[in-house]
Amino acid sequence: MASIGIHRDILHQLTGIPLPTLRDLTERLRRCDPPLVSRGVQGPHAPDVPAPEIINLLIAAAIGGSVGRTLPDQCALVRSVRAGRRLEVRGAEVLRGLLIERAATAGEALDGLLEDMRAGHCVAWPADAPTAQIKAVRFVDRGRLTIFNFERGSQTATVVFRNDDVEGSLFLRHSAEVDGFVFERIAGALTRPN
Repeated sequence: MASIGIHRDILHQLTGIPLPTLRDLTERLRRCDPPLVSRGVQGPHAPDVPAPEIINLLIAAAIGGSVGRTLPDQCALVRSVRAGRRLEVRGAEVLRGLLIERAATAGEALDGLLEDMRAGHCVAWPADAPTAQIKAVRFVDRGRLTIFNFERGSQTATVVFRNDDVEGSLFLRHSAEVDGFVFERIAGALTRPN
């Protein structure tokens, strides 16, 4: 069974974010009201960490670092990314059969991406797979925009979610891109759905 520690190890290996930083982010998300990462049961028979909690840690790890000397409110940051509403879809035929096709928010789309990968409906590699391939998810301006890029054969798709409630500069853009391989490794550590 995959504990939050296993997912922290995966994020550390793929992103280079130090484990102490990832542990700190996990604790910050556990102190949110309500908690965005629960305190799980330890041991070999412990249930898997729910996919939304892993996504919460991934969001915090990708865009939750300090800007200047200010560390953002991790709870508000994760919630604001998850709340982003669907703004635009290009290449909808590539998304046919995926949960993102029906997702109204970025949070639903991120959770659905993991579920689709667990079920084998979406992959990160190889490029010639008959299923949809997630290339990357990009977080712009701390979640003001969340952009998904997919391919299926020679066709591409882009899905954009937007949250206008996120504060930020109109002239300075911060962007963090998470490669599809990160999602594939996380999904692979989770048990297969029934």
